[in-house]
Amino acid sequence: MDELRRQVRIRTLDRFGAMDWGIEAHTGEEYEHSNAPQAILLRQRNALAPFLAFTFQPWTLWELHVGCVPLNAREVSIGLHVGQGSFHHFRGDLDLLAKALCADVRKVDLVDEVQCNMPTIDVEKRDVDFVAGNIALLCTYAAASAHRAAMAARRH
Repeated sequence: MDELRRQVRIRTLDRFGAMDWGIEAHTGEEYEHSNAPQAILLRQRNALAPFLAFTFQPWTLWELHVGCVPLNAREVSIGLHVGQGSFHHFRGDLDLLAKALCADVRKVDLVDEVQCNMPTIDVEKRDVDFVAGNIALLCTYAAASAHRAAMAARRH
């Protein structure tokens, strides 16, 4: 899974090329020793997974990201994840995405998030470009959502 995450990270970011979308990639390992309150809370709950996440300026990882989380040795879950504290900024976009994906928006208390996840992907049946392509699709949606929410927040 580590090699898959590395390849997905590279191929997802490559899809955006030289465009400045304000997208940054993060891994769970970056937060293993972090003093960020959210990272400490996840460690205390034993919930800091070996995730891959893409964030969108000006929002932090804890507010909005597209996450790719291994569920087991064969399957990954990808989706748009919003911190419960920032959910009010993104509720409408999460609901629209859920309708488009025929998915549910669900609260995940263990990680203090509200998530809209695509169907689980079996990485033994799908190649890395399939995973990266789906993440890039979600990133495009999330980047637009991040921009809209930031502009709305400035107006208030």
